[in-house]
Amino acid sequence: MKKMFKNLIFFIQLKIVKIFLEPTYYNEIIFFQNIRKKKYDDKKFKESMLRSIFHQFDKKLLDSKIAPELINIYEKKLITYLSDKDIDTVFLNWAKDLVTYAQSEHVNNKLDVRIKKDSLSPEALYELIRDRRSIRSFNEKKISFTLIKKILESGLMAPTGCNRQNINYLLLNNFEDKKYCQKLAGEPGKFVTQAPIAVVILVDCRTYTCLGHRHQAYLETGAAVQNMLLFASSYNIGSIWLNWATTKHEKLQSFYSRFKIKEYNLPTAMIVFGYIKEFPPIIPVRKNIETCLYRGQPE
Repeated sequence: MKKMFKNLIFFIQLKIVKIFLEPTYYNEIIFFQNIRKKKYDDKKFKESMLRSIFHQFDKKLLDSKIAPELINIYEKKLITYLSDKDIDTVFLNWAKDLVTYAQSEHVNNKLDVRIKKDSLSPEALYELIRDRRSIRSFNEKKISFTLIKKILESGLMAPTGCNRQNINYLLLNNFEDKKYCQKLAGEPGKFVTQAPIAVVILVDCRTYTCLGHRHQAYLETGAAVQNMLLFASSYNIGSIWLNWATTKHEKLQSFYSRFKIKEYNLPTAMIVFGYIKEFPPIIPVRKNIETCLYRGQPE
């Protein structure tokens, strides 16, 4: 009853404020509203829900004490998921490890810090971040598919809200496909079709269950994109992060139909990758940290 009342209020608000809303914002709201109207039971959705649910339990492992009642609740959830043959055993084993760890004598011990520092110094990482630039001039040299996959995998390593891991990709090699998506992205530059590879970032938005979760799709896109740009730069591969301008229902439907993509995947950005032909001649000056820094009360 409460949910029905909330949906009714939301519907009334939409009808009242529609005439005052900028079309892009209204289209986005409708996109998320349509997703919430449907029920899903496919493999990807169930795996995302498992990761999100057990993430809440994962956070408790650092508590000084975990209530036995909470452990019992997640034991029951685990039993339910273990009986589902659709879910990948990798994620099931992760959930199982969480429960096993909570039951063990290690639960109150300090967790190991598993950060490897041998391969890249902090200074080298800082320089990689500092020196990366958006590239708009690419040569014709192809990027191996093995390296493309590693770049895309680096994006999947980025943090996501509640460990949902909702990032997907559309990989574009064909000239006409790149040109088509370039238009939807709202980018006029010729470099998009000249680059060997373009990637559209897609976010599976089905597990963003609250109205206030819309922004999560863009936050998680940003984290994934930054990972990919930096990792590509470490191989001297240039890149540029582009906007995705299209939110109109009709154009999105055409996009989904062309590439056989499910409609709950929201395109949020486009990236172009290629070996660098020309580097920007003038390096932009970055703001000084002191001009951007606000401070709270001293200790």
